[in-house]
Parts: sequence; C-alpha cells; structure tokens
Amino acid sequence: MLANASKLALAGATLALVVTGADAQGINRRCAKSKDQVRCTCFLEAGARIDPVRGPKGVRLSLYTMAQHEQLVRCMKRHGRS
Repeated sequence: MLANASKLALAGATLALVVTGADAQGINRRCAKSKDQVRCTCFLEAGARIDPVRGPKGVRLSLYTMAQHEQLVRCMKRHGRS
C-alpha cells in the first residue's frame, strides 16, 4: 500500500513539473491571432509599444531602447529562435 502511494506521489510530482514547463512557454493572449505568436509574445515581454496601422497588418510593435532589444533577443533565444 505504501509503495502504491509513493508511486502515485512521484507521478503527481512529475506531472506538475511538465505542466509548469508548458506554462513557462505560454503565449500572450494579445498574440493569439498573430502569425508568429512567439515573436509577438517576446516583443510584448520586452515592453514594445503597440501602434495601430491601417491595412491588413493591424498593429506595429515598436522597441525604443537597446535594453528592450536585448530583452527581445534573450526571449527569442529562450524559445529556440535565432
């Protein structure tokens, strides 16, 4: 009985680690309709300004400081992008 309980606890802990890892790569809700959701999320995490634009694009994401750009690059690398 104790062996079954420990196996169940181990399985629960493993599942919790897997779910936590998936949440860490979550996509920002404002990027749900974006073609490149990872890029959009990284821009927003870096503090990009969102400007509406006419035409099919919809919005423009703009970074203004080198620190924002460096944060964008770190986020993209973290998600496996170059």
